Amino acid sequence: TNNRIDIGNDRILSWAGVNKTGETFYFVSDGTEEGERQILKDFLNVANKHDLLCGWNSGGFDLPYIQARLLKLGVNPGDFFKRKLHIDMMQRCARIYSYNMFNIGLRGFSLNEVVRVFLNGESKLEHEMGITEMWQKAPEQLKEYNIKDADLLLRLDKKLMVTDLMIKECVWTGAFLDRFYIGELLDNYILRRTRELGFFQHERPDRDQSAAYEDINIRGGYVMPPIRGVYDGVRVCDFKSLYPSIMVGFNLGRDSLDKELSDKGFIALDNFLTVREEGKPATKRKVEEVEFEEWRAFLIEEKKRLDPDDTCIQAANNTYYRRDKISFVGALVKHLLDLRADWKRQAKGLPKDSPEAINIDQSQGIVK
Repeated sequence: TNNRIDIGNDRILSWAGVNKTGETFYFVSDGTEEGERQILKDFLNVANKHDLLCGWNSGGFDLPYIQARLLKLGVNPGDFFKRKLHIDMMQRCARIYSYNMFNIGLRGFSLNEVVRVFLNGESKLEHEMGITEMWQKAPEQLKEYNIKDADLLLRLDKKLMVTDLMIKECVWTGAFLDRFYIGELLDNYILRRTRELGFFQHERPDRDQSAAYEDINIRGGYVMPPIRGVYDGVRVCDFKSLYPSIMVGFNLGRDSLDKELSDKGFIALDNFLTVREEGKPATKRKVEEVEFEEWRAFLIEEKKRLDPDDTCIQAANNTYYRRDKISFVGALVKHLLDLRADWKRQAKGLPKDSPEAINIDQSQGIVK
C-alpha cells in the first residue's frame, strides 16, 4: 500500500552477475519455495568462487534481503556474510562525487543517473511491465534486464577505477577492504612505514606521564586579524602543501629534534621576548609585536652561536632539528607527497571534468 519494499518480505525471482573476465551468471526461480531456495544456493556457490562482491546499494538492500530470505527458507549460509569482501559501489560513488555533483551534472546516485553521466548517456533497460509481470510473461526480457544492470556496474567500475583504487590504497597501507575507513588506513599505513624505516614507536604514556603532558604549553602560530575595508589590487598566494612542506623541509620530528640545542634556544627566545625596563617588572612581548627584521636578526645570531657548523635546521622558534637523521614523520609525509605527485602526473592530459581525472583527483585528495 505504501510502495515500499520490505527487506525479506517477498520471494526472490532471479539474480544476475558478471565478473571481470566477462563471464555472465543468471539464475531464475520457478516461483516455488524450492525454486527460490535453489537460486539462492546458486548465488552462494558462485559468490564463494570469487574474491570480491560489488553491487549498487547492495549494502543497504541486496545483501540484507538475500540474508533475510535465506533465514526464512532455512538455508544456512555459514559465515558467508561475515567473511565475504564486499563493496557497495553506490556508497563509494556517493562519497567520491557528492561534493562535485553540480560540476559534472550529476543529479543523484541511482544507477541509471550515474551511468547516464559517466557512460555517455547510457541507461538501464527500459521496461513497461513490472518485475513480476516480466517474470511471468517475458522471461527473456527479465533476463536481459538483470544482466544489463550487472554489465553496467562492471563497465562503470572499469571506467571510474573504483575497486582498483581501493585495492591500491589497501596495498600501500596494509589495510583490508572490509576495514576501509580513514582511521584504519592511517593506522595501518603508519605501522607499515614504521617497520619499513626501522623506527620504533613510543609506548602509550601511562597516567602519570599523561598528567605531566597536560602542564606543557606550546606556542601556536600567529594569525593576524584582518583590517576591514575594500582593497584594490588584491593578490592571493596559495602556498603549495604549506604544512606538509614545512614538516619535510625542516625535518620536524621528535626523533630528529636536538634537545640540547633546542633547550638553549628556547631560553634565548624567552629572553628575546622579555622586555626589561629599570624600575619596572619584566613583561613579555607577543610574537606579532616583533618586527620581522628584528626577529630575523635574532635567529641569525642564535644560529651562529648555537650551531656554527650547521649540523641542524633552525626553526623560527629557535628550535633545532638534526640534518643527519631523517625524522619519521618527515619521511612519512614525504612519501605521501610523492604519492600525490604521482597521481597528479597520471591526471595530466585528461579533461579536467572527466570521470578519470576526478577520480584521480579524489585519490590524491585522500592522500592529502
